[in-house]
Amino acid sequence: MTLQRKGSPPEGQFIATIEGRSMEPRVREGSLCLFGPPDPPPYRDRIFLVAHGAIEEDGLEGPFALKQIELKKRRNGSQRITLRSLNPDYPPVAIDGREAELRIVAQLVDVMLAPDR
Repeated sequence: MTLQRKGSPPEGQFIATIEGRSMEPRVREGSLCLFGPPDPPPYRDRIFLVAHGAIEEDGLEGPFALKQIELKKRRNGSQRITLRSLNPDYPPVAIDGREAELRIVAQLVDVMLAPDR
């Protein structure tokens, strides 16, 4: 498949095919998605491609996932990071520690093409 566009793509953007169902119904398995550099916090209601050692999802070749991010600061100054799926069949992943331990690779810009069901 070829996507037609004029000119060079914006810096830092890329297209990837999504494997897995954790962000359904918004992002279906097999969707072709456009990603770009992440905007700064707050992260609410946005979807990110993230990397962290605590992430274990079937079919992935590394600690990567497409998730929503929730940050909560604790009284002692530490943060609790929760990675949430849209699909209720996938439980949240809680990460205790600093935000720096979570690598936000990119932000979902658009679902370019979704498979028919």
